[in-house]
Amino acid sequence: MVQIVCSLLIFGSSIGYLVLLAKLKQNKLTEKVLSNASQLTFSCYLLSFAVYLLYCQTSGMTVKKLIAAFFINVAFVCVIHVFGIIYYQRKLSK
Repeated sequence: MVQIVCSLLIFGSSIGYLVLLAKLKQNKLTEKVLSNASQLTFSCYLLSFAVYLLYCQTSGMTVKKLIAAFFINVAFVCVIHVFGIIYYQRKLSK
C-alpha cells in the first residue's frame, strides 16, 4: 500500500514539475526560482537520506521495509521539489 501511494506521489510530482516548468518563462526570475528550489530539494534529500540510514541501522531490516523506506524517501524529495518551486515562485515574484 505504501508503495502505491508513494508511486502516485512521485508520478503526480513529476507531472506537476513538468507543468510548472512549461509555465515558467526563461528569465532571471525563473533561474532564481529553480536555483533556490534545487538547493532546498538537495538539502531535504540529504536530510531524508540521513534519516533513511538511521532507520536502516536501528530497525530490523527486511527487504520489504527497505523498499518501503526507499519509496518514501524518493516521494518526499519529489514533493518537496514541486512545492519548493511553487513557494519560491510566489515569494520571489513579489
